[in-house]
Amino acid sequence: MFTLTDAILKLRPNSSFQIEGDALEGLTFLNDSKGLTKPTQVEVNNTLQELESDAAKAEVDKAKAKASAETKLAALGLTADEVAAIVGH
Repeated sequence: MFTLTDAILKLRPNSSFQIEGDALEGLTFLNDSKGLTKPTQVEVNNTLQELESDAAKAEVDKAKAKASAETKLAALGLTADEVAAIVGH
């Protein structure tokens, strides 16, 4: 789901870089970013896992918020069909 580019952007925000191929060895920082050090493969792997975890948590949070909204609408007296029409079921 996430790529090396995503990991580099998270690890070295505001950096300018290019990647030849799809491996860390192809990473080159450009212009004003040349003083930056390349992250290690472990840092990249950990960041990719963190990005995946954050995305999964966001999906769960979104589902919880939707369920909460549906419950609150039903508590206001809306029928199941009316709630479904509002939330897009």
